[in-house]
Amino acid sequence: MQSATRLTLLLCAAWAAALLYGEMGAYWAAHLSCSWPSASSSSPSPDNHVKIAVIADPQLMDSTSLGLPASSVALQAVELFTDLNMRRSFQSVILPFKPDVILFLGDHFDGGPYLSDEE
Repeated sequence: MQSATRLTLLLCAAWAAALLYGEMGAYWAAHLSCSWPSASSSSPSPDNHVKIAVIADPQLMDSTSLGLPASSVALQAVELFTDLNMRRSFQSVILPFKPDVILFLGDHFDGGPYLSDEE
């Protein structure tokens, strides 16, 4: 019985560690490992530099995502958590580095090819 309790505690600890890394650690690791290159001595002034942040294919959720009905609670929950993830990414990586330009690449929405111009 004691070995089952130990195994349960070990699995709970591993789950908690994975959850914390996914929710906080990955953002801090990216934040700590990124920096703008320092200006070289050959450039006369820092005004000649443009800092560009590239966000590739964010895949925001929309009414065509996952085949869920547009008014479903499940789609609203998915949209909420996707938006929270994008907000956390933006706040932890983009805001501290203050880029001059933010460049978005890709079709921004999950259902890009299926949406009408009005949507």
